[in-house]
Amino acid sequence: MDTDTPSSASLQALLEETRAAQKRLVDAPPASDADLRPQPGKRALLQEFLDRGRTLQVQVDASCPHVDVPEHLRGRGVLLNFCRRFLHSDIVLTDCRLEQTLSFNGRPYHVTVPLEAVVAARVLAAGEDLEFRTFDADGDPVGGDDDNDDPRGGA
Repeated sequence: MDTDTPSSASLQALLEETRAAQKRLVDAPPASDADLRPQPGKRALLQEFLDRGRTLQVQVDASCPHVDVPEHLRGRGVLLNFCRRFLHSDIVLTDCRLEQTLSFNGRPYHVTVPLEAVVAARVLAAGEDLEFRTFDADGDPVGGDDDNDDPRGGA
């Protein structure tokens, strides 16, 4: 049996990139919560969304301080999907930040997003859009199920 098939090489490359991402976490830890402004209202809604669905989509202003995303996404608005698909999901949600190792073009990257940088969120389950919310300048959720806050024009 040939162990150098493309699939085993791809798996080996993914394993090496995962190890490199883990090493980055040890060598250069993200900003601590002490460096960030707490956003308890935003955290509560994001936790509710995570409890309700498998995917949490967040619109992030990646130009904010302490946002750690791949270089090609820095300095602009980005949409990130935080998923609870796997038994050992590494999602971390505190009053100040949201983190998870995400995949970008098949490469793992541990993303750190201060909650101050989250401008909107959507919860998805089984391909269905359950709810969309934006946040005010203080980090509190705006609108609700009866409001049309979805910029796509949907209800």
